[in-house]
Amino acid sequence: MFRNRTFNSVFCILISLFYSYAQVEKQAIPLKEILAQISKQHDVKFNYIEDEIILFALIPPKKELNLEQKLNYLSSETKLTFHKISSKYYTISNDKKLDKPLCGYLINEETKTGIENALIIIENTNTSTFSDTNGYFELPKISSNTIKIEHQGFENIEINPEDLYVINCPNFYLKPIIQTLEEVKTGLYLTTGIFKKNDGSNY
Repeated sequence: MFRNRTFNSVFCILISLFYSYAQVEKQAIPLKEILAQISKQHDVKFNYIEDEIILFALIPPKKELNLEQKLNYLSSETKLTFHKISSKYYTISNDKKLDKPLCGYLINEETKTGIENALIIIENTNTSTFSDTNGYFELPKISSNTIKIEHQGFENIEINPEDLYVINCPNFYLKPIIQTLEEVKTGLYLTTGIFKKNDGSNY
C-alpha cells in the first residue's frame, strides 16, 4: 500500500514537471506562420502588407480557442488591427504606418557619445550593417529574428526588431568592456640599463 502511494506521488510529480518543461520550451514563431496555421484550422484568409507583420514573432494561441479568441490574442500581443471583411476574409493593418527603415542609435553608457563601427546583424540572415560616427544604423524590415549588436570595446546586446518599429529612432546604451593590463614585472632590472653585480655594486 505504501509503495503504491509512493509510486503515485512520484508519477504525479513527473507529469507536473513534464508539463512545466513543455510550457517553458514553447517558443515564439513568426506571425506569418501563425496566420497560416489559423487559416488552415478555421478555413479563413488574411490580407496584409508584408512590411507591417514581418517583424512580429510570438507564442501561438492555444489550438482549442475559437477564431475570435485567437485574433483577439494576436491583436493584443502585436497591436495589429484585424478587420472582418466577410465570414472567410480578414484584413490586417498596422495603425503605426511607419514608412521608414528600422533605425536606432548606439550610445556609450558612460560617455553618452555615439559608438562607431559596431556590427549590427539580423540573426540567421545575410543582412548586416555598421553604425556611423554618431552611432546611427539602419536595417530593412525583412525578418522577426533577433538583432545582434557586437563591438570589440563593448558588451554585446540583442534587441527585438519590434523595438525599432517606432516613430523615432531609439537609443540603445552599451556598456564598455573594462580591460586590465597585466602587472609588469621588473625583477632583474633596478631601472632600464642598470644591473647588480654579485657583490651588490651597480654597473
